[in-house]
Amino acid sequence: MILINSLPENHSNSISKILIQWEKNLKTYEEKYEGADSIHWYLERTNIGALASAIWMAGGVAIEEYSSKKVGERNYSGRNDLYFHIDDIKAVGEAKLAWIKTGAPKNENLMVLDVVKPIGEVIANAESDIGKVETEHEKFAIAFINTYHDVNTEEEIKAVNIIEKCLSNYENLAVAKFCTSGRLESTKKNVCTRCYLVIAKR
Repeated sequence: MILINSLPENHSNSISKILIQWEKNLKTYEEKYEGADSIHWYLERTNIGALASAIWMAGGVAIEEYSSKKVGERNYSGRNDLYFHIDDIKAVGEAKLAWIKTGAPKNENLMVLDVVKPIGEVIANAESDIGKVETEHEKFAIAFINTYHDVNTEEEIKAVNIIEKCLSNYENLAVAKFCTSGRLESTKKNVCTRCYLVIAKR
């Protein structure tokens, strides 16, 4: 489900195609896997792979983890998370992943702090990494924001609303939400059923 798309018109449709296919890919994995599992449970590398496959299946091309030049206090060689080309967009992306607990019973001020702060940090870290990439192509900061909770409470619903309101305050980005069809529990009995993918032009 695409929640937000405030990208310029020449990017909006292409990125929407990617987001729609990304959600389809996560659903397909869930359906094909014999048991309870989801791609978003895994680390950043796995999530980037699912995004790259979505780009291919949406009609673009993508490569992951390739060598490139980085700039900063000193120039150096490093690796970029993602290059992709779809329609008229040729771009590089740097991605980060964060887990946010949404079910702890807290007052609203503390809940806002615990939810909004990690969203700002994960997006800022992706922006910082993409800022170091030396490229002639466009740049996108990418964030995978996963939520978990131990019990279904009103606080969990409030926290989800805060997440989505927070993301709506950013400019020049697109956000999609994936929810698993069933209840997925970690070994610590946390329920991990929701993932947000943020693609921000920078």
